[in-house]
Parts: sequence; structure tokens; C-alpha cells
Amino acid sequence: YGHGSPFDPRAAMLAGAMYLRNLALEFHSWKLALAGYNAGGQAVVNAGYRIPPYRQTQNYVPAVLAHYRQITTDAVGGGR
Repeated sequence: YGHGSPFDPRAAMLAGAMYLRNLALEFHSWKLALAGYNAGGQAVVNAGYRIPPYRQTQNYVPAVLAHYRQITTDAVGGGR
């Protein structure tokens, strides 16, 4: 994604964020974008635009979404 060395933490984070954004735009779904980020976008396509049948990916997507809900709830004071 043209942000420099993958061994540079800043460059790696920017590239990862751009990749996730591109997947979200392609799939129009955060669940599928996260699945694509974990398993590869082609795996989502091959699975018929569903979360691929890989145990690791099927665990990853709900775990990331749950963590996101937790930190966004805490950020607005709802988790106190």
C-alpha cells in the first residue's frame, strides 16, 4: 500500500488501515471486511460473500466486533 517498510510500525498501521478500508468499500460490510482482513478478500468471495468457513476467521470477526463495541461504549461513558 505504499507506506514504507512493513517493519516500521507507523507504516504498517497505515497500510493495514488502508487495506481494511478498501475491504469495507468492496464488501459494504464490516463483518465481511474483517473476515477479508483475516482470511483474505478472495476467501470471502470464494465463500459466496460470507464469512469463510475457517474456525480462526469465524472466531476473529465476532471477537473484533465485540471489542469495538466495548471500546466505543466506554468512550462515550456508557461502560461506567
